[in-house]
Amino acid sequence: MSDFIEDKWKKVERSFYSLYGLGVKPSISNPSLIVFLFKQYCQSIFRHVMDNIRIPCSMLKEFDSRQSMIIKRMIGLKKFTHTTPLNEALNLESNN
Repeated sequence: MSDFIEDKWKKVERSFYSLYGLGVKPSISNPSLIVFLFKQYCQSIFRHVMDNIRIPCSMLKEFDSRQSMIIKRMIGLKKFTHTTPLNEALNLESNN
């Protein structure tokens, strides 16, 4: 089950970086646009089928931190930027 979940998350990461072709590049694009595309395109990949599977809390926390790292990297922030204010400002929901 954990392999299935990990494969789903890798698809999310690949799909997010495939947005480069649309002109969504680090430090250039509007953060609101980046988060909108992430919610509509990437999170839907992860949440499809996953809503019916019980995922351990430890894995959810790991996916939240990985999601934050993707968003920070795409916006151009340092990896040590606090996540909670960022998620609130961008209105980004967590996987929990």
